Amino acid sequence: MGSNERNKLPNPYARKPLLMSRLPFSLVVLMILLSVLVVLLVMLLPPNKTKATCSSNVDNTCPGKVLVEHHYSLIKERDIDGHDLIHIQTNDLATLKRVCDLFDECRGFNSNGWLKTSVSSYQHGPADLYVRQEPLGPGKSNQPSNVQTEYRSFISNMKIYVYDMAIGLEHHPRRIGGYETERVFVEQLLKSAFVTQNPNEATFFFIPIRCSSYILDYSTEHEGVIEAKKILGQILSEIKQNHPYWSWSGGSDHFYICAHDIGAKVGSDVLKNAIALVNTADYEDPYFIPHKDISLPPSVSPGLHRLARITQGGASVDPVTRTVFAFFAGDLKSGRIRPTVWNEWSMDEDFVIKTSQLKPNTYMEYLRKSKFCLVVRGREVWSPRLVESLFAGCVPVILSNHYHLPLQGIVDWNQFSIIVPENEVADLKQILHRVTSQQLLEMQAKITSVYQHFVWNNPAQPSDAFYSVMQELWTRRNVVRYKSKSPQAKTRQNLQGGLH
Repeated sequence: MGSNERNKLPNPYARKPLLMSRLPFSLVVLMILLSVLVVLLVMLLPPNKTKATCSSNVDNTCPGKVLVEHHYSLIKERDIDGHDLIHIQTNDLATLKRVCDLFDECRGFNSNGWLKTSVSSYQHGPADLYVRQEPLGPGKSNQPSNVQTEYRSFISNMKIYVYDMAIGLEHHPRRIGGYETERVFVEQLLKSAFVTQNPNEATFFFIPIRCSSYILDYSTEHEGVIEAKKILGQILSEIKQNHPYWSWSGGSDHFYICAHDIGAKVGSDVLKNAIALVNTADYEDPYFIPHKDISLPPSVSPGLHRLARITQGGASVDPVTRTVFAFFAGDLKSGRIRPTVWNEWSMDEDFVIKTSQLKPNTYMEYLRKSKFCLVVRGREVWSPRLVESLFAGCVPVILSNHYHLPLQGIVDWNQFSIIVPENEVADLKQILHRVTSQQLLEMQAKITSVYQHFVWNNPAQPSDAFYSVMQELWTRRNVVRYKSKSPQAKTRQNLQGGLH
């Protein structure tokens, strides 16, 4: 190709000046004046008005709009092809963030001043891309909505009374993989503003059991389960003898956490009405009741929590570098579905399957460079691989029938995961190849906006796993039935707004 021919090729980064050149001069001037006016208005706003205005207003009586301050993930040297909202005549990042916060349609912006209505597909470019993270909090809209009102009500009114128990303290909290969720959740709950010392204002009552500690302190699971059930019976007996609160609702406004594989079965004899927070959220489990119980985001090792901070749900990973089609690491010799995955796909060149123990850094590197990560049920439906893949921005492929996925009331799993029935393992490759490049980019982009809901932070932060689980619990308050006619129950019912 000659030099003259090369000079005729369009510059991909010059598309906006070319577009502007086709517009009438008066319209161009008007657009420039409008962007300048927006910048001036934003500069006049108080710096922290977004957080200070009406943050605790539940009844929408606060005058004016409620502006939401978002967080933004940085993706270096990435540009969006089209999807322009408006161009702001500044490269000041603080100003661009505040302008983007003003528009519900804004999904992010380039450092060159272009605000974007979509960030699902991007390419290499001279500017940096800032992707807006949608908060779990008051919502993305600057106008009141039912979702925003419900969230403010949750933050303002959720109260938890924690029973003070000495029973079972000889068993120490466990720090093993997904079971560690028990310890982390209890620690964050006790430090939170949700805890109340007044049982009459409590939305729920927390029974402080540690079933994983009881079970794992024994050499066999059978012995551990017997011990766990014995301790549970002792705890409930003390609650009934020394407190009136259980009888107020028959225990339906009480909850406990059990991250062990046994799940809600641990309390089947004595805690039938109580809400169970469990990892084993299996529709086939007769002890798990979906409309009552809550599926937990599994906890992961500290190293993989660092992956969440570094990778930001894949926001810092260039999709071009994801050269592995599908990845799995772990034992595939046991379980009802894992041997089938091994037999079908262990020799396929598109699948990277590692059955030996990987070093943490090697494992994280595979997660970062994979498009799809297999989440295959083992003995039970759940696996920490579910959240590990989200931390790295790898689209989870869930091979586990009847799994009630975590936080279904907050996130839409269909937008960022592939759910494959166990009887279709033989068609897995064909199913994944049906996902177009555009659909894959959209799922990866969605992961960057939801992954924080699965991170167990210390201390807890709004929109993380702890707050998300607590919000799921808040929605269960309408399941409670107050049957007692005692004066205490009636007083509490009035305080709770007559829930029924």
